Amino acid sequence: MDFLKDIDNRDELLTILYAAIERIYKKDLIPTKNIKVSVDELDYVANIFIQYCSNQLNKSEMLDYFPINPNKKDFVFKAIEARKLDVCKYLMNEHNSRNIPLMKSFDWNIQFIVGNSSLASYREQLATLNFECRKGSKFETISMEMDKSSLESAIKSLENCIGVNE
Repeated sequence: MDFLKDIDNRDELLTILYAAIERIYKKDLIPTKNIKVSVDELDYVANIFIQYCSNQLNKSEMLDYFPINPNKKDFVFKAIEARKLDVCKYLMNEHNSRNIPLMKSFDWNIQFIVGNSSLASYREQLATLNFECRKGSKFETISMEMDKSSLESAIKSLENCIGVNE
């Protein structure tokens, strides 16, 4: 962490701290030219922030890793504290997505089927649901089709899970 000792400019320090927080979310983020630190140095700061957000370090233990002017240590704490909730949610989702697909987004559409190859008078409404999921670092799409009664049953089950009818 010696690279932080020479930083006297508050804006430069904050730029480095925010870039380290962004590295938590985007591992492939490369520092821009106006940040005078390496990827390894950003990762070092990001790992300290991860330990703090995971309650492996308390505030004073975290700040001990930063060999900077004591007046500037408050900027370190405020930088991570402002994003702590988001970092914690990201870390929890990252952990959960290692074992089961984690839904990132979904799309749906309704089709009205007005016949098939064996029966011209066949009529049915189908809902197609597409779930964009992340499992670990990979993304996958899970698709399913349901008729109206299956869709209504699924919606009621989801409403019961979140307590909409209470």
